[in-house]
Amino acid sequence: MGGSRLLLATLSPGGGALRPERLRSALPPSSGAWSDGFLSLAWTGPPPVTGPSLACVVDGRVDGLDALAQRLGLRPARPEAILAQAWVRLGDALLGELSGEFALILWDGRRGIAARDQLGQRPLVHLERNGTTLIASEARDAIALLP
Repeated sequence: MGGSRLLLATLSPGGGALRPERLRSALPPSSGAWSDGFLSLAWTGPPPVTGPSLACVVDGRVDGLDALAQRLGLRPARPEAILAQAWVRLGDALLGELSGEFALILWDGRRGIAARDQLGQRPLVHLERNGTTLIASEARDAIALLP
């Protein structure tokens, strides 16, 4: 997985994350969006892995996913699918398994994580305002959503 994609997410623990359409308004017209009510995502590029209460979106390249999938007994799949399944099984320990050049957001319906590679080669910013957390791969996209 390579290239660059834009990521936006809002998380509101009490529900009421920004509507996906609002997030998409900060991105190019070809962007996609998803929400489960607590977390809303918007992105450019290939769609992330999403389900009723599971989401994984990645910008960049995560190395060693085939070996991780094999070790965990997972079927070969898209990087986002491997990461989502590994997150469910390993939780926070997954982060110690990752290398490459990436920014990612993982959510399992109860908790989530936004992370980037150890060297910070892919940007990832976050803002908190009025009980809502905003995460973006580009600061200008986050700023565009502020009231």
